[in-house]
Amino acid sequence: RGPKEGSPIVPAPRNSGHSSVIYKNLEQHRVPRDVKEMVVSKELESTLVTPDSDFGKYSDFWQAMLWAQEVQARTDITLYDMEGVSLVREGRLYKLSVPGLAENRPSVLRGDIVIVTCRT
Repeated sequence: RGPKEGSPIVPAPRNSGHSSVIYKNLEQHRVPRDVKEMVVSKELESTLVTPDSDFGKYSDFWQAMLWAQEVQARTDITLYDMEGVSLVREGRLYKLSVPGLAENRPSVLRGDIVIVTCRT
């Protein structure tokens, strides 16, 4: 379908391929050991208090939530650890069958690291 007759057509600006936004890497913020232990032992939920209007508590609450999410993500990904499996060569690439993998996830994307060791 085209535009209604008589409607002005305004072309989209061309993308020059260069962005005026300057990106920088974020600093590394490691999850504190005590928070890791609380997440693993399921204690964190009972110790967190929903923040009220106090900004300091609000900030602390969401920082703890982000740390908890990071710990859980690291735990969840270990469910895909595999031992004693074979890679199958397909051209220049290798294929690995992962049982129980839904929707082709977790996908291996550019920049991801896959650790493969050879047992003899």
